[in-house]
Amino acid sequence: MKLKNLLSIFLLIIGINSLANELSNKEKTVLVLEKAFNKNQDRSVLKYISDKKYIQHNLQAKNGKNGLIGYLNYLEGKDIETKVIRVFEDNNYVVTQSLFRYENSYFHIIDIFRFENGLMVEHWDNIQTTKTKDLRNSFPVFVKKKEKTNSNKNIVKKYINTKKYGKNHLLLGEGEFILAVNEIKSKGKNIALYELFFIKNNTIQHSWKIEEEILPKEKWQNSNGKF
Repeated sequence: MKLKNLLSIFLLIIGINSLANELSNKEKTVLVLEKAFNKNQDRSVLKYISDKKYIQHNLQAKNGKNGLIGYLNYLEGKDIETKVIRVFEDNNYVVTQSLFRYENSYFHIIDIFRFENGLMVEHWDNIQTTKTKDLRNSFPVFVKKKEKTNSNKNIVKKYINTKKYGKNHLLLGEGEFILAVNEIKSKGKNIALYELFFIKNNTIQHSWKIEEEILPKEKWQNSNGKF
C-alpha cells in the first residue's frame, strides 16, 4: 500500500476518534454545573464557556465570563453542591433541572444554556428554595421518545394558553420533557415562572414549578433582562 494511502487512513482514524471523544453539549453543561458549582470548584470546566461572549440573564450576576468567575469567587470556600437531576436539549439550547445545596439549605434550579460552536454563550435560570432532597418524584429522568417533542410542545402550548399564564418567552423541549418560560403578575409583582412538564401518552403527568420575583432594574447586575 502506498505511503499516501496509509497517511490518509491514519488521518481518517484520528478524525473518527476525535469525534468519538467530543463531549455533547449536554455533557458539557452537566460538568460545568456539577464541577464548578461545588465546594471544590473545579474551574477547568469553564473552558466550555466562551471567552468572547457570555450573555447573562441571572440579574444578580454580572455579564460575561468574568462575571461568572466573580460569582464563583463569592461562593469559594462555601459548603455547596450541585446535582443535575434532568437534562435535555432543543437544538442549540440545553436545559437542566438541578438540586443545589448551600450548607443545610436546598434550592430547586432550572438552567438554560445556549451554545454556539460547542461553547456556552448565553444563560438563563430560575431558582427557588425547596424542602425536598429528591426532585425525581418517581418520574423518569431520561428522555426516551424524542419523536414526541413537537406534539408534546403543542400540548403545553394549549395548556398555558388555557391557564392564561401571561407572556411566554421560551418553549423548549425534548421528548417527554417540555419547559415553558413565562412572565406573570402575582400580587402586583412581576414573576418569572419556569414550569417543566413531564408528558406521557399525550397527557401532562406532572410539572415542576419555580417562581422567582424579577428584581427592580436598579438592582440588576447586568442590563440583559430576565428573559
